[in-house]
Amino acid sequence: MYLERFITCRKDTDATYVAFACKLKRSVRLLLRKVTTFDELCELLVCDRVQSSLNENCLRYVLSIGLESTRDPNWLDIHALTEALDGVIIIS
Repeated sequence: MYLERFITCRKDTDATYVAFACKLKRSVRLLLRKVTTFDELCELLVCDRVQSSLNENCLRYVLSIGLESTRDPNWLDIHALTEALDGVIIIS
């Protein structure tokens, strides 16, 4: 969702480029979800790509697990995501 917002963000006709850049920067901060290292960024991108391939029910399940997570940031790492999905697929 955050990636889509970043990609589709457009400069308003009456906005300055400074304001547009600030708007993009806010979008990136939301997109990165407290990522602080290159490895975390790679993992987040892979996880987001996996999630974008899911059907709606699986995606809702994964998002609910992430929201219930006590870790910070509250998104599932690759291992937790793929283990959860393989469990759902086997049960389904």
